[in-house]
Amino acid sequence: MVDDESVVLEDSQDYAKTEDTEGKEQEKLDDTSPISPIPPPLPDLVIAQLQIGAKDRPNDEYIAVYNNGSVTVDVTGWCIRSVRTSVVPIACFDEPGVDYEIGPRAYGTLSSMGDVPGGAMVWFGGGIVASDNTIELVDAEEEPRVVNSISWKNRPASSPYAIERMWDTAGIHTLTKAADSSAWVWKAELPQYGYVELLIECTDGRLVISSEQCAVVNMCQGIQLSEIAANADEQFIEIYNPGDSHVILEGCQIMTNRSAKSYVFSEYDFIESGGYRIVFIATTELTLTKTTTGMVYIVSSDGKTEIDSVEYSSLAKDTSWARIGGTWHQTYTLTPNTTNVYQQYLPCDEGYWRNIETGRCNRVIEAAGPIDCGEGRERNPTTGRCRNSLTVRELAPCREGQYRNEETNRCRSIATAANALKPCADDQFRNPATNRCKKIASSDDVALADCGEGRERNPTTNRCRNIVSSVPPAAGFAVEPIKDAANIFVGWWVLGGVTVLALGYAGWEWREEVSRFVRKLAQIGRTK
Repeated sequence: MVDDESVVLEDSQDYAKTEDTEGKEQEKLDDTSPISPIPPPLPDLVIAQLQIGAKDRPNDEYIAVYNNGSVTVDVTGWCIRSVRTSVVPIACFDEPGVDYEIGPRAYGTLSSMGDVPGGAMVWFGGGIVASDNTIELVDAEEEPRVVNSISWKNRPASSPYAIERMWDTAGIHTLTKAADSSAWVWKAELPQYGYVELLIECTDGRLVISSEQCAVVNMCQGIQLSEIAANADEQFIEIYNPGDSHVILEGCQIMTNRSAKSYVFSEYDFIESGGYRIVFIATTELTLTKTTTGMVYIVSSDGKTEIDSVEYSSLAKDTSWARIGGTWHQTYTLTPNTTNVYQQYLPCDEGYWRNIETGRCNRVIEAAGPIDCGEGRERNPTTGRCRNSLTVRELAPCREGQYRNEETNRCRSIATAANALKPCADDQFRNPATNRCKKIASSDDVALADCGEGRERNPTTNRCRNIVSSVPPAAGFAVEPIKDAANIFVGWWVLGGVTVLALGYAGWEWREEVSRFVRKLAQIGRTK
């Protein structure tokens, strides 16, 4: 902190430029190279109050940022920095996990003191250089832009020195004075301490630097983009007024990402309620992207507020990007100055219609007069296609024993037809094996033929069979005595031995079961 005897304050919002600077700015405006997207406009924020610490209280410092606009501004990541011999950060709105916003006509404060009325958004350690300094408010872009700044020279060292942007409706510049740490606002006219160019409050509540800036900003409230014919022979942008009253378009602008220039509506331009307004690109300095990604914007008359915007991409030839029912679609029907129509495909040729399921064009078949199928052919009423006519063809007569089926128009055997069998008589039934009728008769009525000598009727099958005698027939040879009795005796011993071994093996295998059975028998005997 450097001490001096006098102070001169200067507002950094000085719009005078050198001829060289003006030339560079003009080159930028004349440059029609594409930009994507256009940089966002700077929010209308100013450094409204500033207090610098004194020798004995170097950290009694305070900065107030005022939102001069009508919308809330997110200042997360923004910083206050000192620009003197080098750029030195003072404080930032950057506490992790905190979102910093300044509402319309409201203050965002940064302080190194603990008794700030209403508290502070950001606390910092002080250390603002008091002499010949410039304080800047910069945004959070990768290359920070200066949103607002204030400069001064030669501050007094006797006490904390505060300055404030002041305003009144008459546009009078009010001076500043020195004050102690409890004085945040003062209006006494003490010219020995220098001056600051102060803000003017417009009738709508906005704070501006000059009265010329109080001109009303036209926000073209409610209008919206409706149709973008980018890849068409005659390119145009259509806007629409969905509101209940007409909207004056004076000063409002249309911009695209293909040009830094804008189309500005004249003082005579307006849109009636439910009406449309077309801007043909050929009559402007705008450029629309045809086949790649593009953007279109509607901007307020001061160029700072985006009213509506839309992005489109890869439009087919002779289509437009149209808002239909609140949703954007590519359509093959261009509708300048009228209600948008969604047409997903190109129109079919004359005599064809679009099949929605297949997306293909099908030939139209007129019900009143279909195309003649030609001699010997007729149109199938079911499929609508031509087929050979059966009514005009000379059918060959069927062969003997056949007839023509009226349903199929084919020859059929009479015998086969007869198999469409007529019912059997009441005393008959149809044999399923032979498909013939058979007389129903009870077993009492049947006089069965005699089976003959040596034969009898089987009671189960009712068929004849040979009689089986209970006396065996005499053998044709005599019974002879058995020979070789010794061998027969040995055979019986062998058979007995095998049987004993088998019983022994079975007893061994079933010893447990046999034991349980014996014990059970014994138990039964004891109980009796």
